[in-house]
Amino acid sequence: MSLAVVLAVIVRPWLWPTALGTLFAMAPRRWWTRKPFLPIPDADVIAWRRATAYGSSSAPMTSHDVVSYLESDGELTLRMVDLDAVITHAHDLG
Repeated sequence: MSLAVVLAVIVRPWLWPTALGTLFAMAPRRWWTRKPFLPIPDADVIAWRRATAYGSSSAPMTSHDVVSYLESDGELTLRMVDLDAVITHAHDLG
């Protein structure tokens, strides 16, 4: 991941929760048992994401694309939380 992508997320603190959630979702299982003890996705996962997004596993990720993805993922998460609240409330009424 390029420095430009990291900086694009750093200057948008409202994306931090979504970015961290995405990072942990893409991290290998039991990442804390292997050096460098950080939730860094495997190179194969990153290559697969690039291939599905750009058609090539070697295509560079742009900061615009990463920010757009995180914004849309964050919006989806908020909608799911809202839906969960509606379902819970409806269940409580029933």
